[in-house]
Amino acid sequence: MRLAAQQDAEANAEKRVASAKLKMLPEVEKILRSQMLYDSILDNNMLTSVRHWLEPLPDRSLPALNIQRVLFDALSRLPIKTDHLRESGVGKIVLFYKKSKKPEESIRLIADRLVSEWSRPIIKKSANHRTKQV
Repeated sequence: MRLAAQQDAEANAEKRVASAKLKMLPEVEKILRSQMLYDSILDNNMLTSVRHWLEPLPDRSLPALNIQRVLFDALSRLPIKTDHLRESGVGKIVLFYKKSKKPEESIRLIADRLVSEWSRPIIKKSANHRTKQV
């Protein structure tokens, strides 16, 4: 995954078509959809590669929409903990997608939900409204 991201960044910088990630996307999607591999994905820091795939290219364009959809869908399903976010830096790129005007609205909404979900343990806020103090 890292190699594909690097190849796309180089191709984009040279004003060529960046298609390495698109070619690899079906294989990556298959791996990210497998629940049996969730622990391996998180333990082997594959989230760093996900971050590289979601980062804007050198010309500041975002990755293809289908790449964004597949990866944000995977981020929604993975049992990501605070340690995983710190190690990978994926939280920063998701926050970028939440705040930026460039991504499609559906991607921004998923990013907003993920940021809210991931920040709850950090600020010690419950998702249960019954336990909410007034």
